[in-house]
Amino acid sequence: MVAGTLAPPVDANLELVNTQDLEGRELAFALVISKDGELRYRGKTVDGAVPYLSDLRDGSIARVMPDREASALRLLEVSRELRASGIERVMIVTEKVAK
Repeated sequence: MVAGTLAPPVDANLELVNTQDLEGRELAFALVISKDGELRYRGKTVDGAVPYLSDLRDGSIARVMPDREASALRLLEVSRELRASGIERVMIVTEKVAK
């Protein structure tokens, strides 16, 4: 399942993937993947998902915001790391385009 919510970008250089016709859910926290594969959380570069995981309100759901030019392989790598850490669901945050 992929969910979308209209919200300003967490990072000024981040360009989200475009989607349409998806119902949204409020974005509480998100782990950002830059186009070069770097992970950022709350505006700071992080090594892995540990800083992100320690702040999750609902430890079973993680939200990842990939730059539209981020590698799909990097997205899968991060998702696997999150799942291996006990996360039940990884939600990919994208940009909803107006019709």
